[in-house]
Amino acid sequence: MLHNGRGTGMISQTVVGLGGVGKSELALQYAVRHRETYRLVWWVEADKLTQIQAGLAALTRELVAGVESAAAQQATPEEAAAWALAWLNTHTGWLLIFDNLEEIADIEPYLSRLAKGHLLITTRRDIDWRQRVGVNPLRLDLLPRTAALVALRERTVGQHHPDTLTTRANLARWTGEAGNAAAARDQYATLVVLRERVLGKDHPDTLTAQTGLARWMGKAGDAAAARDHYTALLPALQRVRGPDHPETLAARGNLAYSAGKAGDAVTARDQYAALLPAITRIQGAEHPDTLTIRHNLARWTGEAGDASTARDQLAELLPIRERLLGTRHPDTQSTQASLLHWTARAG
Repeated sequence: MLHNGRGTGMISQTVVGLGGVGKSELALQYAVRHRETYRLVWWVEADKLTQIQAGLAALTRELVAGVESAAAQQATPEEAAAWALAWLNTHTGWLLIFDNLEEIADIEPYLSRLAKGHLLITTRRDIDWRQRVGVNPLRLDLLPRTAALVALRERTVGQHHPDTLTTRANLARWTGEAGNAAAARDQYATLVVLRERVLGKDHPDTLTAQTGLARWMGKAGDAAAARDHYTALLPALQRVRGPDHPETLAARGNLAYSAGKAGDAVTARDQYAALLPAITRIQGAEHPDTLTIRHNLARWTGEAGDASTARDQLAELLPIRERLLGTRHPDTQSTQASLLHWTARAG
């Protein structure tokens, strides 16, 4: 939710946290990501009052370069800072960042004179910012950095802004990659709802969020739910992305895998068998993805009750992996182990 500092129309946010937790990095990420949104982005070192004045004076010199530069050079830091504030107060579309503020008293006179634009403050001072100067605090030390960036963007540009949704997607992905599959699943579920509301059900970004949701359903231990989600999603992917799009092909492979993990080896085998010609045609017979599909097809062929065919498929695959990857590569060794397994099962 956007916050208008003191009701003046200025949108303000303070990022609070201990030294080294990434306050300045978060502010910098926000500024870089949103540089197209603003006509002016200005960074002010705010450790001391003199630095604040110097930063604002430098803004004045930048704004009047080539026009009144001589007058700006002759002005005292206080005069030049006052000119910068006057300019900011009569213009919109700017972002002013006060980095590493040490004393709130150093900035209070400036806050009272700003009525427009966006203001971002980073500081270690954990005070009642809302009560003191009418600025909402975001406590970075309580949140992972990507989660904090989501919160900052929601408060600054809104929950439905494309950049906020992209950051949500990144948070969900890396939450899962960090080992919390259930949280990633839940975050993708929320993202799907938001993207459907903003972009529509068939938008490519919505479909990508849907594939993420299905993936982490499976990773969280619910293979049947993942299978069902991929099954429902696949027609839209084929229609919007196209049958040969990498995301569509990946969804087909994940559908096959989820079906097998859910206990339906026959469906897994049939899905992999149908996918293999498409992958071979698009990626090539010796592409790693093609070889992975061949390995998985053999596995689920065996699990479906045909150990002899599984053995033969792996026997054909093994020399290719040995030639391309070497005998010690994990994929080669996996195929070797599978071949021994299904050879024994075939009798």
